[in-house]
Amino acid sequence: SSLSVETVSRFPAVAAMDAVGHGSHRHVWEELPPDVLPRVLDPLGSTLPAAFATCRSIARIADTDEGACFRPLCAFRAHPAAEAAAAWESGWELHQAELCRSRLGASAPTWRSLAKTVRHLGDAKSRWWTPVVKPVANTGSSSTAALPSHRHSVAVCGAPGREAALLFGGNVSRSVAGAWRCTDELLVAELPSGPSCPSRSVRIWEVPKRGTWPSARWGASLTALRPASYLHGGWGLNGDSDAVWALRLREAEADWSPCAASGSMTPPATAFHTAVPLADGHRLALCGGLAGNRSQKGIWLWEADRERWTLEHPEGPACAGHAAGIVGDRLVLFGGVERSRRFADDFDIGASVYDFRAARWDTDYASALRRDNTTRPASRRNPVYCTVGNHFLVSGGFHDGDGTCLADTWALDVPRGRWSRVLGCALTSPELEGHKAVVSGLQVFAFGGHSAPGKYPQKSISVNALSLGDCGIAPLQEVADDEAPQNASSEEDDDAPESDDEVLVRLPSGRRLRVAGALLAMFIRQHAQERERRRSEEAPGGDVGGEGAREERPSDEDQAAEIENDMEVESASEADAEHEGI
Repeated sequence: SSLSVETVSRFPAVAAMDAVGHGSHRHVWEELPPDVLPRVLDPLGSTLPAAFATCRSIARIADTDEGACFRPLCAFRAHPAAEAAAAWESGWELHQAELCRSRLGASAPTWRSLAKTVRHLGDAKSRWWTPVVKPVANTGSSSTAALPSHRHSVAVCGAPGREAALLFGGNVSRSVAGAWRCTDELLVAELPSGPSCPSRSVRIWEVPKRGTWPSARWGASLTALRPASYLHGGWGLNGDSDAVWALRLREAEADWSPCAASGSMTPPATAFHTAVPLADGHRLALCGGLAGNRSQKGIWLWEADRERWTLEHPEGPACAGHAAGIVGDRLVLFGGVERSRRFADDFDIGASVYDFRAARWDTDYASALRRDNTTRPASRRNPVYCTVGNHFLVSGGFHDGDGTCLADTWALDVPRGRWSRVLGCALTSPELEGHKAVVSGLQVFAFGGHSAPGKYPQKSISVNALSLGDCGIAPLQEVADDEAPQNASSEEDDDAPESDDEVLVRLPSGRRLRVAGALLAMFIRQHAQERERRRSEEAPGGDVGGEGAREERPSDEDQAAEIENDMEVESASEADAEHEGI
């Protein structure tokens, strides 16, 4: 039967005979039970649409058993996958598609619809939405659970054994240069995995710190491989970001251990690089990043089994804050900035492609992408990115020309070398940079990010999701009132200075100070109270001092100078400003 189908799909003349009733194929197909025929057609794979187009009797099978004969076309890998094993384990090729169907239950799309979305991702109408984020208290803790604070440039990867994301570190302050602050929190964000879970709910909690623990940092990478998840690089204040850390989750605890990297060659300690796992699940490719005030080039491979670095290629784009993904044997880099000296960022970085099989940069492929000026995304830094099947997705990021974050989503069909805007995302894409994502089913969940240096959408961590094609969720208006997004905060609250955030103040003398928000607010209140006291003394009938005791009211400049003298705050030093983030 399989040979007969291939004959029909490859030789139109045979199909024509079948159509007019002169062949024996029609009689054979119609006698096959409906539950058997889809399994017979499974091996056809990508030739199946050709068979449908040439033979009416086969075409009738397209809608049998929810189009189950299209299942082979729904097989794909994704990175970073929320269930880490789905990125490399054999037999898991249909995991994402099956998860999509189980998550949506009775409203799940047919296999035929899923196949269309997977194969033509850029043409599938998609949309971004805001999940409900629910905090979960640590086991044994008596305190009420609270959502983690806002942050950007978080290290994110999938979790082993569950549909969840691991989040480590991130910049939690409003500064990217000088006195920035970062965290060493390890968070777990559990994603919905079936119809029994609230379709819009993401549960998030902090893993308790026990034993050895890496220092706080931002701009690092966390990559899931078979042996463990590996943390590399980033900027921190304790100077231990040179080492690679291995993370293994043992029941409810995190087991961190520094890796004793062997070999004579190691990459420079960088921040804002990319680390992408290879298909074997034992290696990752490290590209770009900032070391000091210069962006780096070249490709390094981390071999997890041997815990050593090897230099794959010394050349390539010198980029930082870029996007990266591997499809087949091709590594795609896009966007970011090239920094050759302090405060000098070149945003004009398009797509570059490295061919692992040929061990060279494919300049012809990259040139072809650059020549098409009408249908390619604008240059940007710190976009969110992932790979879904043969497609490389990028969204958002900061655009230097506009001075704002972009609100668009693009898909690169890597085998075809064609960019396309993802339909339905023009008005729904989050205008953020520095957010990181995992893929779960045919949904992309993005965590963190800020809209501009010092500006966050809300006081708690941002969580956004992209539903691709027909793999959507219930419309927002159908969500119960008690499941309204809990990560929202009023604009008034968000604009208020936070206790530990830094504020850059320019005083009348020309001096610039970087001051903690709480300290600045305290001095403003003190001097406002002093000003009111002096006014009351000057008013007729004042009970303190008389005509001769009255002082001349100080000018605003004098009061500003007085504040400057009172505040014992050290201004940002050149050493602090040397590490300017992106």
